[in-house]
Amino acid sequence: MPDYHFMLQPRRSDEPELEWVAATDDEQAAALAELRLLMDDNFAAVSFEGMDGQVRRLQRDPVRLAVGRAHRPDV
Repeated sequence: MPDYHFMLQPRRSDEPELEWVAATDDEQAAALAELRLLMDDNFAAVSFEGMDGQVRRLQRDPVRLAVGRAHRPDV
């Protein structure tokens, strides 16, 4: 099982926190990243590098979590 490292961005600090996670693939890592944000509202965002080298970023949104791109609410 590959190890992923999550870079957690606290809401009230510029210093990100590193957290290691074991996941079977990028999809599971993304699900764990979303769960990590939902578990603790002290974090504004989490990012990790996928097996393909692409950085994925999830950030907290007042309406929902946005995965990989900015969320624009329907107007």
